[in-house]
Amino acid sequence: MSASPFGNNGASAPHDAQLLYGMLVPEPQGPAIISAGKNRPFSGVPDSATRGDAYDSLLFTGVVSMAKPLHHQIVARAREIISDRNRWVQGQLSVSDDGGCADPFDARARRFCAVAALRRAAHEVAPGQTSLADQLQAALEQMVHLRRPQLSDCLENLNDDGDHATLLRVFDEFLAREVA
Repeated sequence: MSASPFGNNGASAPHDAQLLYGMLVPEPQGPAIISAGKNRPFSGVPDSATRGDAYDSLLFTGVVSMAKPLHHQIVARAREIISDRNRWVQGQLSVSDDGGCADPFDARARRFCAVAALRRAAHEVAPGQTSLADQLQAALEQMVHLRRPQLSDCLENLNDDGDHATLLRVFDEFLAREVA
């Protein structure tokens, strides 16, 4: 086996691990990662002692490791935020634990509408890039307009007047089209 340009001495990914969003994710039994010829348990956090070791633990010969585009990561995170019905809200942007209104960026915010989830996700994934949530909202609305004309193409209305399952399917469809 030839040496990898990433310095992992030709090591390959363990058979009981999978690549997810460009990162090696262990199967439930917790595999070891082969890095620079050494076996070590996978903790989910790269060893920060040396930069090379962190890269070695994620990049393997013969495995292409590509991150998802930023907009995909944000929509996926927004979907994750509202996937639990108890964290989703209708009729308000976002709500704190005590039931009061909360800014989507506020750490006290616990329940989110679809728009607030996009704003929160953009804030988490790409802090300081304030226009991303608005751009993604417009892209989601355009997709709904073109592919699901029977639904409201206004994300606020879709959230407030629609049901949770339909909203999640819209996010899923957007994410699936991004991958295709």
